[in-house]
Amino acid sequence: MSSPTSEELRPSAEAEPAVPAPPPAVAAIVTTGSQWSDTEFTLRALAAQDYPRLAVLVLCDAEGEQGLRVRELLPTAAVADPVSSRRSRSRGRQRGRMGAVNNRGASLVRGADYLLFLSDRVALASDAISILVDDAENVPGRIVGVAGPKLLDASDGLTLRDLGGTADRLGVRIPVAGQDELDQEQHDEARDLFVAPTEAMLVREDIFRIVGGFDPALEGDGAVVDLCWRIQLSGARVRVVPSATGTVQSDTAPAAHGPSARQHEHRARLRTMAKCYGWVHLLPAVILAAVLAAGEVVLAALRGRFAQASDVALAWLWNARHLGGTFALRGAAKRYRRVRDADLRRLQQGGSVRVADWFRYRLSPEGGLAARTTIDESILGTWRRNAHRTVWVVWLGVLGLIAFGSRHLLTGGVGAYGQFAHFPDAGTMLGAYLDGWRDSGVGAAGIGPPAMGLLGLAGAVLLGGVGLLRNIAIWGLVLAGPVGMWRLCATGSSEDGPSRNGRLVALVLYAVCPLPYNALAAGRWDVLLAYGTAPAIVLLTSRLVGTSAARPPRDGSRRGTAARLASLALLLAVVAAFEPFIVVLAAAAGVALALVELVRRAPRREPLGAPVAGLLRVAVAVALAAVAHLPWLFEFGSLRAFLEVSLGGRTSSTPLSLGELLRFQTGPLGDLPLSWGLLAAAAVPLLVGSGGRLWLAVRGWLVALAGFAFAWVIVAGWADQLVSSATPELSLAEVSLAFGAVGLCWAAAAGPATLATADSGAPPRIRSAMVLLSGIAVGAMVLPTAWASIDGDWSAPSFDHRVPLGLVDDRDVGPDYRVLWLGAPEVLPLRGSDLGVEGLAMGMSVRGYPDIRHSWATPQAPGDERLANAVRVGLAGDTLRLGRLLGSFGVRYVVVVERSGPSYTDGWDRPVSAAVSEALASQIDLRPLAADPSVQVFRNEAWWSSRSQFSRPIPAGFAADPVDLVVSDLTDGIGVLTDYRSATSQFGPVGAGTVLVADSYDPGWRLHIDNADNAGAAAVEPAPALGWAMRFDPPQAGQAELRFERSAVVSNRIAAQVLIWLALIWVAIGQPTPLADRLAALMKRSTR
Repeated sequence: MSSPTSEELRPSAEAEPAVPAPPPAVAAIVTTGSQWSDTEFTLRALAAQDYPRLAVLVLCDAEGEQGLRVRELLPTAAVADPVSSRRSRSRGRQRGRMGAVNNRGASLVRGADYLLFLSDRVALASDAISILVDDAENVPGRIVGVAGPKLLDASDGLTLRDLGGTADRLGVRIPVAGQDELDQEQHDEARDLFVAPTEAMLVREDIFRIVGGFDPALEGDGAVVDLCWRIQLSGARVRVVPSATGTVQSDTAPAAHGPSARQHEHRARLRTMAKCYGWVHLLPAVILAAVLAAGEVVLAALRGRFAQASDVALAWLWNARHLGGTFALRGAAKRYRRVRDADLRRLQQGGSVRVADWFRYRLSPEGGLAARTTIDESILGTWRRNAHRTVWVVWLGVLGLIAFGSRHLLTGGVGAYGQFAHFPDAGTMLGAYLDGWRDSGVGAAGIGPPAMGLLGLAGAVLLGGVGLLRNIAIWGLVLAGPVGMWRLCATGSSEDGPSRNGRLVALVLYAVCPLPYNALAAGRWDVLLAYGTAPAIVLLTSRLVGTSAARPPRDGSRRGTAARLASLALLLAVVAAFEPFIVVLAAAAGVALALVELVRRAPRREPLGAPVAGLLRVAVAVALAAVAHLPWLFEFGSLRAFLEVSLGGRTSSTPLSLGELLRFQTGPLGDLPLSWGLLAAAAVPLLVGSGGRLWLAVRGWLVALAGFAFAWVIVAGWADQLVSSATPELSLAEVSLAFGAVGLCWAAAAGPATLATADSGAPPRIRSAMVLLSGIAVGAMVLPTAWASIDGDWSAPSFDHRVPLGLVDDRDVGPDYRVLWLGAPEVLPLRGSDLGVEGLAMGMSVRGYPDIRHSWATPQAPGDERLANAVRVGLAGDTLRLGRLLGSFGVRYVVVVERSGPSYTDGWDRPVSAAVSEALASQIDLRPLAADPSVQVFRNEAWWSSRSQFSRPIPAGFAADPVDLVVSDLTDGIGVLTDYRSATSQFGPVGAGTVLVADSYDPGWRLHIDNADNAGAAAVEPAPALGWAMRFDPPQAGQAELRFERSAVVSNRIAAQVLIWLALIWVAIGQPTPLADRLAALMKRSTR
């Protein structure tokens, strides 16, 4: 046996000082299998490498035939046994494990700076090692611990085999490249990932020693995930460099005896979590893993897959037996840990990818076909004999229609278009509410939108599964609407309420209403929210007014009324956090219901106090919902400012006619005459009804008229005179239509019971004709929606702009910058503000594509108006230096969106005018970039980072007049504080000179500078700059942190809002309920 020595790898001691330093020494460690053709494939590629300081160590049978062949093919290579002869007899079981073999090879290497671990099925390109080393040595930022190449299939050279990947919170590896994905240079940007390619990776030798190398008990992907995770805990990075390429041959070796690959994977995940997570993150992860493992064991056993069930169970038993060793390794990891778990989460995927894949497969056509099982005939017979089988059939039909029409969106995911923005991790969303700084626009101090706090809290409850949360926020609302309508129609007695068939009619009509499917096509989350919650709001409102009976509590009516009032207030507060206009619609529904009750009671000389008191209760609930958002309202300074921002400038829908409103034609669905069927079905009870069911229909119609009235007032422009402080946007008309749909379906629910009774007053022939009319009306509504479901996506875009615009996203690496978005409001991927120029809106995002944090109206800062003025000047053609004006705001890219989705998917076009395109193209400092035809992308050549330091002095009053920016070149500013932790914390070294920060001035910012000579750190306060931003003049150079400290006023507002919400929750759910009473009675009986 021979091995690389320090003399082979280290530079000569007699080298002259003037000679440049030699490149780092690399030792390639090749683990071989039984196939010589594979080994030869790898060694020939290593022999062709152009890297000058490369040594090769081949781990094989050194004295056998394979060792002789290695020496003949590559005489300079060292050959060693995979396991030392002294241990081979006692630990022969470790011979085939990847971790132990690679550790053996690393222990034989001396003097290497980098270790290149290779499988014998990989052939690297001749320049691959040079590229990997160059990237690892020269990339800015933290040191690179692992670098991996792009691996292609050796058979065709086109299919991506491994490009690294990420991992979920349970340690499941998620590859970047899809199965059989072709290489079209779509992944050719070097970037940080969580896991390197398994079969080829370059590891820094000193980091490898610090973390203790591979875990010798692990195998395959699990060993690599474990090593990369621990290396990142030490503070180093894992990168994939696609410009370094290699090819991989198919594995033809027979499977080894022993535990299966599946069992090794489960072992590695549990062991890696136990070693790498801190206690705060470890306990929830282990609980989640245990729940999923138990479910997998049960499901696998029920389906007869006993091997899978035993593998999962045995993996847990194996980890239990090795718990002592795991805790020892955990202690070692604690000693070299330099990075928190929360900082690594940005490279991980929340939740469990295996659960998500399982559901996605079950919902796909292939999964549905494969998952069909035989139903026991006795169970089927029982179901057939069930008296409520019609209810089951209708519900299954409704759910089947929704699932069939949404199948491509369910399996492929809903893109980030319109208001369906991407969700960041739960901590980021909570921070957007709690940190006291909003980074929308040019930034501003204050609490964040309450919606961000609710989403962040929900993400934490789901253990970080923000992808699941986003699906719930979309599909949960689509399903909540029919469920709410079913419960709304369950109110009333058998004499004056809807029958079971009436509830089914209302369910079907509400489920096939075009409103939610048009909202899916347009990315209108506010419309989906109104559709999903309007039935529940009307139900709670009707109970407060007294038109719908609720089961009285057993301890008196006062506490029961308080609970119902708080329930409505809480529901309105939650919905208003996302769509404030819903409070106005709820109040209008309460007025409509109270008015019907007054009209019904007046001729009978019944007391009118009950409906008036009910209306007052609704008013109190609406007021409480508004009070719950009072701290957020204070951020705007005045009600006028809040109305100007929240009611306008979001989505300018195309104006609708009255006929289109009545047919709910807000998108592709609703254009056929058949869509008048809902109005026809709702009219039948008015024509033939009597008694309580007639009044039920009247209530439904008045609620519907309230919704339609708001929609028409907004569309017709009459709201401009009614609301002097703001012009309500046209999109609010679509939100109002949700209450119109609820009212019509509620009225139609009275039809079957009305037609079934002989005391309706209508002749039998009239009633027969009305039955036929009702059937035709319901069928007319179902047919267009059923036909539209054939395409499987409701005409929604299958893709979003994130892939075509990947070039504007630096993935939190490099200097800080912003992206300016221009376009029609309905196609922008964020909440835009009206520019007043040819219907264009403008929005800003930080470091690339926007997420859900940019989807809400926020108070406007002085810098926002200055930015808007700069854009208007550029679009008007009054300057050719728009880039310099935008550069002071940190704008690096300008993106003009002209379509809701890329050119290769469904969507709607909103092209900008030729004048706007010419104005942008004529700017001498905006360089157009090649992009998808649906967008125009410009790079600002006059850009300087929004955290820039200047060696030359910057006058204190510079750029108070924007003309100073036009005549000044500030591109010599150096981007600093590039370690972006959050919107309120950035790290990095600073030198001498003024630091300009392109965020709105606020005294809460501090620049903390560590001084290596002194124990303390200097805290530099900001000074106004550029007429709206900040500057810092550091007294010394050093490692610095730019940090925002939340003010006491903001903290008090947050605390006040949280207390208000907790009070509402306590009153709403803290009252005795029938279920609680039953449980109490059961406890009493059990103690006797």
